[in-house]
Amino acid sequence: MKQRRTKRVFILNFLKFYNIVWSLCLPFLKKNKRLSPGFSKRTNAAHLKRADIWIQAASAGEAYLAARLIMQLKPKTPLRILATTITVQGMDILKDRLTGSGIHPNISITLEWFPFDRPGIMRKAVKQIGPKVMVLLETELWPALLHHLKQAGTRILVVNARMSQKSFSGYMKTRFLWKQLAPDCILATSGRDRDRYKKL
Repeated sequence: MKQRRTKRVFILNFLKFYNIVWSLCLPFLKKNKRLSPGFSKRTNAAHLKRADIWIQAASAGEAYLAARLIMQLKPKTPLRILATTITVQGMDILKDRLTGSGIHPNISITLEWFPFDRPGIMRKAVKQIGPKVMVLLETELWPALLHHLKQAGTRILVVNARMSQKSFSGYMKTRFLWKQLAPDCILATSGRDRDRYKKL
């Protein structure tokens, strides 16, 4: 019980610090050409619609994969899917692949910008969307997102998971944090990637 309380206090204190860092960074991110498109939506959750499955595809490669996964789904009942991305290129690919034919008629698709991982923003986003399943493609590990998904009881999957040695070394410095925020299932691209995620 004491250990559980200690872990909770650690996570909450980390999120407070993390929130301060985001507060300092947002004015600079607004000027970033890569992130300025849809900036108001990245900092607000009010426009987000409810979805059964939320798929996050960071950029181009992940967007192609997200589209392919969605096009393979053949649900027997209506299924609401939210696909989000960070880059303009990713959004263009999602629009190109997911707004035409090839999508099962029981699937309704919504495309949006991925909210910034500031704890307050992400808490509202998760509550607004209410996903039953979160699908993260490759290496999309966002602390506030993972924390609030776990608080909401959402099942978290990492698909096509990969992690370079450089990323692994960086993540291992904050291993205690990631152990508390671990996804429910990780489908790695190789045994080496699997082992790195397992150690983390």
